[in-house]
Amino acid sequence: MENLLIYQFLPNFSPEENWGNPYAMDPLYLTVLQAIRTGIDLPIVINCAADREGHAANSNHYKRPCPVSDLRVPDVSFREAIFLLEEQIEKLQIADMIELGLYPQWRMIDTGAPAPGFHFGLSDKAGRWGKLSTAYVTYEAARDYAFKNEM
Repeated sequence: MENLLIYQFLPNFSPEENWGNPYAMDPLYLTVLQAIRTGIDLPIVINCAADREGHAANSNHYKRPCPVSDLRVPDVSFREAIFLLEEQIEKLQIADMIELGLYPQWRMIDTGAPAPGFHFGLSDKAGRWGKLSTAYVTYEAARDYAFKNEM
């Protein structure tokens, strides 16, 4: 895993993204992420990925190779981004291997501006959830919140 060869096959992602450690990323995950990016045909911004702290105790952010990232799709509303990701996950027939978290209340650290986003990853325990304020909630509750607030 100590090389960056996989990045030459990813036209929309590079080692310079906010992976934390680009060497620590799972190549299969990066390939799936590229397929999602190609399918939605919109930029994806990586907030974080292979971290050492700041996530739930058993987070896959700590796993090596790292099969997850937190990300945003900034060129469309959060509502539209949800639809696009859900659609691509179904088209690629990978719903049973994807963990997807909705974070409609995320904000930019530097400006405090709203920046709703996703936790997206590969997992043998596919799951869906959301987070509102400091509480983890069902995926549906976070999705409903995003839609009601026209994000």
